[in-house]
Amino acid sequence: MKSTDITLYSATLSDRDWAYAIKADAEYEFVVENFGWDESFQQRLHQQEWQKTTPTIIESAGQKVGFFSLETEYDRLFLRRFFIDPVYRGQGLGKSVISKVQQELMGHHFALWVAVFHGNRAIDLYRRMGFKVQSTSEQYTYLSFENRNRNQ
Repeated sequence: MKSTDITLYSATLSDRDWAYAIKADAEYEFVVENFGWDESFQQRLHQQEWQKTTPTIIESAGQKVGFFSLETEYDRLFLRRFFIDPVYRGQGLGKSVISKVQQELMGHHFALWVAVFHGNRAIDLYRRMGFKVQSTSEQYTYLSFENRNRNQ
């Protein structure tokens, strides 16, 4: 599977359970460490997030491989709930998706922000992709990518 061969499209309700399984796999250890895992709460939270913002499905070689959401808050665009199916992790898909989002951001007046659990190796990926650490909280590292063309 070529990591650059990705297609993005809006999720449908039929994708929600599939997406929850990927999210739970990716976040479980971090949620347990920081908050404790409550399956019922996590299911409700996922449903609320799904209703707030329709996720974008990531497809590669005809297979659904992950999903993410983009949400605007004030002058910040947040990349949220960005998960790759464990079967496809480590193949460069995350890098391809971030690069595509960064390219689409060019010409718009937003910085791209992410909040990542401490200890999540995704922090290294974001740094390699040009994100800078802006702040930290008890659970998260907040990074942003400054759109170099945002004032043009």
